[in-house]
Amino acid sequence: MAVDYDFDVLTRIAGADLSTTGQYRFVEQNNAGAVTVCNSAGENALGVLYNDPASGQSASVAYDGIVKVMAGATIAIGELVATTAAGKAAVATNGQVILGEAISGGGDGEIISVLLRPMAYSGSIIVTQDSSLQSASVTVTSAELLGLNAAPKTLIAAPGEGYAIALDSACLLYTSPSPRD
Repeated sequence: MAVDYDFDVLTRIAGADLSTTGQYRFVEQNNAGAVTVCNSAGENALGVLYNDPASGQSASVAYDGIVKVMAGATIAIGELVATTAAGKAAVATNGQVILGEAISGGGDGEIISVLLRPMAYSGSIIVTQDSSLQSASVTVTSAELLGLNAAPKTLIAAPGEGYAIALDSACLLYTSPSPRD
């Protein structure tokens, strides 16, 4: 059973009649801010339409949290999802924009729950939303630590042009050498 929880909504104008084909589908916005159902598989989305407005009416778009989304194929719990050309959720394939992770599963035409995680690309670790945290474990030797000023240590590879890594927190663990007998 699909549920939604603790999601954020913004309001935009519907750029088309979404009264019968838009609710619980991924939507995009044009350069004027009007929203329409996503029409290219794997593209980026503004969020999920949460009402059924006619053209020119206010559209409520969920952009963060656990939301209801219509499945466009069979999706299992834990699978990463992208949009279909009809704005439905489908399992993300390499190179598609990951829009979230399935919290509940279902088949084509069923409403499922998705934890939105916009802007991550399948096959990479690029993430730009606060709700999507990535982690890495890196060992830094004593010599590397002492020489950080002269020789910086790469913890995570650069994500590419137009993206940045924002450090949310760090946990450091010091392991002392074994006592000598």
